[in-house]
Amino acid sequence: MNMPSFSWRPTTSRLITAAVAIVCLLVGFWIGWQHRSSVDPSSVTPSVPTDMRTGAAHVTVPATHPTGTSTTATVPGTSSTTSTPAAPLPPRSQLKIAVFNAGATPGVAVQLAVSIVGLGYPTPATGNISLPANQLPTPSGTSITTTNQATTGPSTAPSTATGTTTAASTSPTSSSPAPPAEPQIIYYRSGDQAIAQRLGTDLGIGNVAPVPTTGPLVSTATSAQLIVVVGGG
Repeated sequence: MNMPSFSWRPTTSRLITAAVAIVCLLVGFWIGWQHRSSVDPSSVTPSVPTDMRTGAAHVTVPATHPTGTSTTATVPGTSSTTSTPAAPLPPRSQLKIAVFNAGATPGVAVQLAVSIVGLGYPTPATGNISLPANQLPTPSGTSITTTNQATTGPSTAPSTATGTTTAASTSPTSSSPAPPAEPQIIYYRSGDQAIAQRLGTDLGIGNVAPVPTTGPLVSTATSAQLIVVVGGG
């Protein structure tokens, strides 16, 4: 019995079929590639993992200038800088002041102390003092004529170790002439310039300076924050 023989040589029909299949595959691949290229990548929603779907992500995008530099919004009518307000000054009633007479006119320190009490300050310590010429007040600054004024505090200013003062009357009398104007200066301790300037404004005294590092004022009335010297210029 003879077995049938098969021929594997390609025939025309087989070549045509293979060619058509190859052409279809190429056409399908080309169509698929064109469709993929035409899709906007930004419109494709990425797949979000299940464990991240419970919360929404919040992304803050800073505003930028078209050139790539950041811009700062400015509200019309407002300042771009802020200033720290100055610390409030302590009340006048809490300050410690001393008044010294450095001149030859008696009673001017006490009368100036009465004026200070009338402005709401505690009763100053008063007395006489001898100072070097360069520490005496001069008439270059504004000075006032001290007069008797009604006060809310004691009528008698205490005396100090530098000298004894007389009682200051708080009731003005028409028969008593006003004492002459005397040069005055306010010395202040470290850090007390602001309250010294306020006292100068209250009294009309333009001479304000730090306490000298040498001389009697260094060791006199050490508890006083401000020392007013009147007379002697």
